[in-house]
Amino acid sequence: MLSGDRGVGIERALSLGEFAFEHDGVLGTSMELIVQSPRAADATECERCVLAEIERLRGILSSYDPASEIRRAMAGGAVESIELAEVLYAYALWAARTGGAIELNMAGVIACWKSAAAEGRLPAHAELRRALTPTRAWNVDALGKGYVIDRAVAVAREVAPAGLLNIGGDIRAWGNTAWPVAIADPAQPAENAAPLATFLLRDAAVATSGGYARFSNVGGRRYS
Repeated sequence: MLSGDRGVGIERALSLGEFAFEHDGVLGTSMELIVQSPRAADATECERCVLAEIERLRGILSSYDPASEIRRAMAGGAVESIELAEVLYAYALWAARTGGAIELNMAGVIACWKSAAAEGRLPAHAELRRALTPTRAWNVDALGKGYVIDRAVAVAREVAPAGLLNIGGDIRAWGNTAWPVAIADPAQPAENAAPLATFLLRDAAVATSGGYARFSNVGGRRYS
């Protein structure tokens, strides 16, 4: 038996329909959107608004799009939008809080690792130091996707009372519904493998990042 406000959330969910949408190629990965809404038309409108907001922000923050605002800024242009300014501020904040573990100027370092791994070797320390030297060699993948998801959910709230947005494993829930979220076991990451743990997520976000999924392979050894 459920008690307290968790029971209220599940009781409310029962009065709503649940609608699921899936898309590939969203921010370079897959997207799952589950919308709880009294009408199918509202859920479809929520999907449209979420996709439109993601595409709008992609045009600002995608370092892979030569026409994006961030690419223009990296080439020496001005930071024009509040969105790009907020992401750059987030990097400055978390670089200070983590002692540099989160770093904005990583595009050259990432390219250096990929080039060295393709040659079957580790990048030399001197190469990595040089890769950090160029100014505005930005890569916002670490915080940018979470920022886009938060903004997309802010738009979704205006259309649907509850739902869940999952883009490549970065998950954000809104509303008063508790969603079961499973954590993959790094030792057995197959889709049909038993999860390491399961918990309930309500009106909050969660993401994991693991070397079992993102790594460079050099000499048969994985480097995350």
